[in-house]
Amino acid sequence: MKLKNQKGFTLIEVMVVIIVMALLSVLALPRVISIITQAKKASAQAVVAAVRSGIANNKIASISEGNPTGTYVAQLTNGSTNAACNALGGGNRCFDNIMEAGQGVSDSRWVRANAGGAATFRFDTGGSADCTYTYNASNGTFLPDATNATTNCQ
Repeated sequence: MKLKNQKGFTLIEVMVVIIVMALLSVLALPRVISIITQAKKASAQAVVAAVRSGIANNKIASISEGNPTGTYVAQLTNGSTNAACNALGGGNRCFDNIMEAGQGVSDSRWVRANAGGAATFRFDTGGSADCTYTYNASNGTFLPDATNATTNCQ
């Protein structure tokens, strides 16, 4: 017995839709990955800008407190060495000496790379080359190292 008015899609129609969706996702994937990479770079650049602003604000505060030439903050953070800047579980924040109300940065992609001396921080770009920044307390600079001062780390 043959059914009348059958409704639905044929196997060919379903396969064509699946193939078109697969092609669209393959074409869109590189763009999505590019956007994610750009967002990571923008995040790092925003933190670097905030750190530089915090350094300048601390020097201005030093001047307003009566030091005619002002001084730069000695350390950017009180956190542990070689530890990710992750505040979970009472963890380790980075740049808490210069951020508003000691908040600092809680982003595990930032790592304080050494203790004492020059304060060095590394940002994990998720790619082949991480960005390393060094703070110089004598002149207040927070710059990428010359070996990786690429557009990724500016």
